[in-house]
Amino acid sequence: MKPHHLLAAALVTTPVHAEVYGSFGIGVTDYDLGGMDRPISGTVDLGWRPNDFLSAELGYLYLGKGEDNATPSNTFASSGPIIAGTAILPIMERWDVFVKAGLLFWEAETTGTSRQEANGTDPFYGIGSTFRFTEHTGISLQYQALEFDRVDATAVTLSVRRTL
Repeated sequence: MKPHHLLAAALVTTPVHAEVYGSFGIGVTDYDLGGMDRPISGTVDLGWRPNDFLSAELGYLYLGKGEDNATPSNTFASSGPIIAGTAILPIMERWDVFVKAGLLFWEAETTGTSRQEANGTDPFYGIGSTFRFTEHTGISLQYQALEFDRVDATAVTLSVRRTL
């Protein structure tokens, strides 16, 4: 049997029922702007997992307001809705690892000697792991790489996840 036939069979014959889940998390963002502090970030997601291996998510990502030590200080803040797809590899009954890719519909603001606003849509990607304490409740740790025109950012987030 060809490899793509095996993958298709695994996705179609998976024994898990579809689930809807929600999560909220807190983390830290690192803007690639030299000298900028690492602000607190937050995320809220709603996802649909049709089988053991795939999920789709809608959410909102707040990446925080980074500030440098210059006088006057310069800041950079960003946030926006996301849409993403996730490929999941179950490791054990309660533990999964995943890769995620999607689009961030961002808005950003910079301040310093002047105030500027920008918005756009850019791809992002990430990796992570989920551990379920019970059938319906778990935690996820994920790393995401994002881009806002010419500013790169990374975020590490710890989330509480609940199957609805």
